[in-house]
Amino acid sequence: MSVAVRAPVEGRFAEVLTDEALAFVGELHERFDDRRRELVARRAERVARWNAGAPPDFLRETRDVREGDWRVAPAPADLLDRRVEITGPTDRKMVINALNSGARGFMADFEDSLSPTWKNVVGGQVNLIDAIERTIEHEEGGRTYRLGDELATLLVRPRGWHLVDRHVQVGGEPVAGGLLDFGLYVFHNAWRLVERGSGPYFYLPKMESHLEARLWAEVFGHAEERLGLDPGTIRATILIETIPAAFEMDEILFELREHSASLNAGRWDYIFSMIKCFRDRSEFLLPDRASVTMTVPFMRAYTELLVKTCHRRGAHAMGGMAAFIPSRRNPEINESAVAAVRADKEREAGQGFDGTWVAHPDLVDVAREEFDRVLGERPNQVERQREEVEVGAGELLDAASAGGEITEQGLRNDVNVGIQYISSWLRGNGAAAIHHLMEDAATAEIARSQVWQWVRHGAARGGGRRVLLLPGPAAGVARAVRGGGALGALRRLPHAAGLRAARGLSGLRPADQHGVAQPGARLEDLWRELRMPPRGEVPLQGVESLGELFGRVGSQPCEEAGASLATGLQYGTGAVRERGERRVLQVLELDRGDGRARKLLQRLGDRGVGAVEPLPPGREIPKRPEHLRVLAPETLHREAATGPEYPPRLPEGCPPVGHVVEHRDHRHGVESVVAELQRGGVRLQRRESLGLGAAQHLG
Repeated sequence: MSVAVRAPVEGRFAEVLTDEALAFVGELHERFDDRRRELVARRAERVARWNAGAPPDFLRETRDVREGDWRVAPAPADLLDRRVEITGPTDRKMVINALNSGARGFMADFEDSLSPTWKNVVGGQVNLIDAIERTIEHEEGGRTYRLGDELATLLVRPRGWHLVDRHVQVGGEPVAGGLLDFGLYVFHNAWRLVERGSGPYFYLPKMESHLEARLWAEVFGHAEERLGLDPGTIRATILIETIPAAFEMDEILFELREHSASLNAGRWDYIFSMIKCFRDRSEFLLPDRASVTMTVPFMRAYTELLVKTCHRRGAHAMGGMAAFIPSRRNPEINESAVAAVRADKEREAGQGFDGTWVAHPDLVDVAREEFDRVLGERPNQVERQREEVEVGAGELLDAASAGGEITEQGLRNDVNVGIQYISSWLRGNGAAAIHHLMEDAATAEIARSQVWQWVRHGAARGGGRRVLLLPGPAAGVARAVRGGGALGALRRLPHAAGLRAARGLSGLRPADQHGVAQPGARLEDLWRELRMPPRGEVPLQGVESLGELFGRVGSQPCEEAGASLATGLQYGTGAVRERGERRVLQVLELDRGDGRARKLLQRLGDRGVGAVEPLPPGREIPKRPEHLRVLAPETLHREAATGPEYPPRLPEGCPPVGHVVEHRDHRHGVESVVAELQRGGVRLQRRESLGLGAAQHLG
C-alpha cells in the first residue's frame, strides 16, 4: 500500500500527516473504499427508478427492524444534555468562539461550512488538536482569543461518502474525504479525548441508506480495534437530510446502535434532496426557498417522524439549524433575527426535540431559553414518545403541500446567493453571511437546484411581474405576446371546453392559475389577423403525421439552423396543414433575415422530408414580433406527452388548444393576454406550464 500526499506538507501540517496517521488512513481506504463507491453508485440507480415513476417507500425487507423492540446504547455523560449546539468550520477563531459560546456542544465542520482547500482541511486538524490540548490561541485586530474554563463538548463532522480528496491518494486513487477527515482526527485525538473524560464524537452527513450507516459502523469498529479503544467509544449523530434516509431512520439507528447518539433534522439539505431526487417530476416543484419552512406539511411530517423514531429507540432528537445572523449594528435586523430564531426553537422544543443548532454565538442564549422552558432541569425529553404521530410515505413526499409561489424576488435571491456563495467558497470561506443568513453548501445547493428545477419544468408563477424560465432549446423561439392583433385574434375565437383528460396533461400538479382553451383555427387566419403572413410552405414527402415528422428529423436541437424540432420548429415556427391531397409545413420566419429558417428548410430537404422551396418575399419582421401560435392537437401532445406513445391519440371531442409563448425578460405577455381575455368575457380555465418550451399551454 502506498499513500501519497499531492500537496505541500509545511509547518505544522507535518504533525498531522505523520507516516503512522497516513498509514491508518490507507488502511481505511483499502478496507472500505470499494464498498463506499458501490453504495454511492446505488444512489443514482434509486433516483432513476423514482423519476421513472416508482417512488420510495419504507423497506419491506427491514420491517422486522422497524417493528422490533430494541434501543441504542445509552449516551455518555457529556452527551446527555444537548439542548443547544453551535456549528461552524474549523478555522482557529471559530473553534475558540464556538467552544466558549455557552452552547452544550460544538460541531466542528469539515463538510458544508468548510471550503475544502488543503489549508482548511489539514489546518482544521491542527486547530482541533490544539483545542483538545487547550493550547489554541488566535490574534486578530489587536485582540487575543483564548479558551475559557467552561467549554462545549466537541463533535466533528467529516465529509459525506460521495466526496473524495485528491490531495491524498492511496495506490493512485483519491481517498474518500470522509475517511481522511475521520481517520486523521480519530488517530490523533481519540485517546486524548478519552483521557479527558470525553470521547471521539461525530456527526455523519448525507447518508441515503442503512447500508451506508452499516459501513460507518464497520469503520468505527475497525478504528476502535486498531487503536485499542473499547467497543462503543466512538459515538455518532446521524443527519437525516436526504429523502431516502427519512424512510430508513429506524434502520440507520439499528446499524449504528452501539455507536448511535441521536438523529438530527438536517432541514436545508433535506429540501435540496427533494429537488435532486425527483428532478424529472413536475409534481415535486417547490416554491421560493423562503416559503419552504419547517411548518409546511411535508417538512413537519419528516421532523415529527424523526422525534418519534429517536425517542422510541432511546436516542436524542436534534433540531435543525437556525441560519439567521443577528446584527450588532442594526437593532431592527437583530430584533427580527432573534424573533425568528425564538419562534423556530419554541416550535422544536414543543415538538419533542431534545436540542437544536444555531450558527452564531449571539443566538445560543435565545435557543437555550426556549428549551429551558420545556426541559427545566431535565437533560432531555426522550421519555416523550410521540405515539400519536402517524406518518406515511404520502406525507413525506407531499412536496405540493409547500404551496407558495415562484416569484421574481425568489429567483433573484437564489441567483444572488448562488453567485455570492460560490465566490466566497472559491476564496476559502465555506460559511458566508449573505443577507443576514449564514449560507453554506447546503443552502447554496437549494438556491442553485431551485433555479435548475424551475428552468427544467418551465416554471411560471408569482404575483406582480411574471417569471418565465426557458430551457435552452426553447429560448430561441420565445417572443412577447402583447396588445393589438394578438388580442383581437384571441377575442374572435369562440369558447370551448378544452382538453379534459389528454395524456401528458393528466400528471401535472394542479395550479391556481388561469387560462383559456380554444377550438381550432387556421394558422394562416391568425397570421392574417396579426398582419404577419406565412413566409413559405414546404410540401412534406412520406410523412403521415407530425409525430412521424419529429421521428424522421429528430428532436434534438438543430445546431446549424439554431432550431429545435421538438417543440414546433423554432426559428421557423410552423404547423403541418392539409393542402388538398398533400401535407405541407407552413413556415413563419422569425429570424429577421439571418437565414435560420432557410437553413431549417434545407435540413428538411437533406433528410428527404420536404421539398425545399424558396421563401417568398414578405414585409420586414420587427425586432419583437407579436405572434401567436395555435397548434394542432397532435403538436400539443407531442410537446406535453411523458409516455412512450408518440404522438398520443387525442380523446374524442377534444378541440385544439391555444398555445402562447412569452419572452422570458418581458414585462407583459401572457398575463396581459389573460387579463384582456377576462375583461372580454372569455371563460377561463387553468393554465399549466409544460416543461418543453416553458410556454403557457392554455387548456
